[in-house]
Amino acid sequence: MIVIFGLRFVFEFLKENQVEWEDGRWLNQGQVLSIPAILIGLLALWYAARYRRMDQDPPALEVK
Repeated sequence: MIVIFGLRFVFEFLKENQVEWEDGRWLNQGQVLSIPAILIGLLALWYAARYRRMDQDPPALEVK
């Protein structure tokens, strides 16, 4: 997720805006939508690294 959406974020700087309302904005819609996906990928890496170092299983999610 980090690589795919990180590259999308960068490539969006190279394209022309597709709609008029993106002209005055610093980030276009593709970049704005890529930011949460990059953050989720970073969070997943942090979560995996945290429990790998502790040599323990991650807590089970309880469904009620």
